[in-house]
Amino acid sequence: METLRTQHSALRYMKDRQKPPKQKDVTQLPGGGEFKVGQFWADCKRYTKCGRPAYARLLDNAVLEADYMYRVPQRDTT
Repeated sequence: METLRTQHSALRYMKDRQKPPKQKDVTQLPGGGEFKVGQFWADCKRYTKCGRPAYARLLDNAVLEADYMYRVPQRDTT
């Protein structure tokens, strides 16, 4: 459940943005509290989380997808 909440927060943060979040970027969660969207995105790239089904939806955002593909070396599957 936490993964879905953070995903939704990250995608909401990225709406109408043309650049990926910087590591120190923070946004407010609905109902209060902070979400460290920049740290979350840095961790997604560092640990290649978007290759997992629970995180793959983040790549529906073109800006995040381009940043992820640029930063995360793609494995040769042949």
